[in-house]
Amino acid sequence: MAIACALCDSVGRGERWRAPRFCMRTRVDPPGTCWLHSSKEELRWCAQSMVTSMQGAEKRSFYLQLLRRVGEAFQQDDLAIDNLLATISPEERAMLLKYGSAELRAVLSKRIAALPNAEVRPATTSPRIPDGLPQPLLDGLLAFEKRLQARYETLVERGHTRSHKYVAAAMKVPVRLAVFLAGEGIERWDVVRKRDLVAFFQKNPAAPRQPIERFLQSMEDHRPFRDRRGRPAGGSKRMRDAKRRPPPQVLRPEILLQFLADVRERYSVHEYLLAWMVCRLGMIARHAYSITLDRIQLNDRGRMVIRPALVWVEVPQRVADQFRKIIEPVDPSWGKVDPESLRFVTLFDHYITDLDEFTAKVLQGRTRLLRASAIFAAMLDGHLDRVTLRHTMGVSMPTILQLERLLSVDLHRRLDPSLVEARNAHITGHVDD
Repeated sequence: MAIACALCDSVGRGERWRAPRFCMRTRVDPPGTCWLHSSKEELRWCAQSMVTSMQGAEKRSFYLQLLRRVGEAFQQDDLAIDNLLATISPEERAMLLKYGSAELRAVLSKRIAALPNAEVRPATTSPRIPDGLPQPLLDGLLAFEKRLQARYETLVERGHTRSHKYVAAAMKVPVRLAVFLAGEGIERWDVVRKRDLVAFFQKNPAAPRQPIERFLQSMEDHRPFRDRRGRPAGGSKRMRDAKRRPPPQVLRPEILLQFLADVRERYSVHEYLLAWMVCRLGMIARHAYSITLDRIQLNDRGRMVIRPALVWVEVPQRVADQFRKIIEPVDPSWGKVDPESLRFVTLFDHYITDLDEFTAKVLQGRTRLLRASAIFAAMLDGHLDRVTLRHTMGVSMPTILQLERLLSVDLHRRLDPSLVEARNAHITGHVDD
């Protein structure tokens, strides 16, 4: 049976031939015209980029068409590939940098970085809305999705960072509520009562309430994201809620260090370094995994520094040596070129293909606990300024407030020690005045 390659139209023979995933198996005879055998290495990289874990036939077909355009541009000249990368959308650039082979990603990343105003942005994930919902319920969901999408685009244009799953994540619980209401015979949002919401949360106790509140507010006044300027004093609702929640669980610093030492002994260098960024820098695992090489540099003294959030942090020499071991195979020019040219060159996805598997195996499914423990350890080490913690570790103010409750003193009200001693003596009844 003859099968044509989706990229170069070469025809291979053999029942199990699939270019290029199975091209090296027995009883397979890919022709010499296949891009896999091209003397031009960029074409070989394009062919190797067909091997992905991408889900969805339509998405994969679009990706293969894009990959073919890249290969055809490489067959021309540098100007052709630069023109192609300049004209495709930010979402298409992100697709190439996510699913391409390691070699192709490295080349395209630098070319995209050299283009003026070339953005890279993953396509937003659409929420899954089941069929069969009553039309009024469906209309409300679609209207809310449209507002969320507009807000996402506005935030991104203003330089804010939002996950490409922002819209889908915000829609997840409202969609679940709509399915529940339809099952109860309720077909319109304007007839939903508190007892219906109570029944929903009784059936779905793990469902968060904030997405429902935001969604229902949008149904009432169409302003789910009101301008809060001029709000009354007393702090935001999130800050007040943070004070009421039970304090988070954390590991003692010595236990956290022992955990990291165990990871260093049992796992590879790149797995240890990713765990180190979570357990010492307090980074979210997803943010650490997607860090780019422009955020790992050498300072004026030749020491390695890393930018977990907004400011640079010096890396211990032993850890810096291990970072060099995994950076140099990815980009040998690192440390010698303009860091701006590396702003799309990722690091850990060259070694770890499945982040969820890493967090489950290496971090033992305790990513949040380990990150909170890293932040708490920094506070115990004397890093008490809230702004410094926020800028250094990227931790939110509500999280800082929760962790401060684990400490035995008020960090932001300093008193003279003699005054504290006199106060304590008065409280315990040792003095009368």
